Amino acid sequence: GNISGAASDSIIVKMECEEEAASISASQSEITLIFRSYVEETITVTGEGGCPVEGDSVRASVSNRLVTVSPRNKTTDENGRAVFTITAKNKTGNAVVTFKDGSLSTQVNVTVEK
Repeated sequence: GNISGAASDSIIVKMECEEEAASISASQSEITLIFRSYVEETITVTGEGGCPVEGDSVRASVSNRLVTVSPRNKTTDENGRAVFTITAKNKTGNAVVTFKDGSLSTQVNVTVEK
């Protein structure tokens, strides 16, 4: 029983890490979508030690009108994650979706195809 007890303790410590956000990352940095299709993008915010940062606000913006992203704003959960949906419209081309948490940002390149 000692090993599982130690493991759950370390998980609790990791979850309670209340550090400032040090990095932001996207689950996919390159996405290809066909007309009117969509994909979920998970943004993860972590502190210095890789601990998840809960309760931070992540803002999403799009470089042009080829794709939409929703919601525009989301708060990270206890795993430091915020899930967004990127949806293609009906025009081919490239778009960049930027996700920001304060001064941190990460970009996702989206290619829309027929």
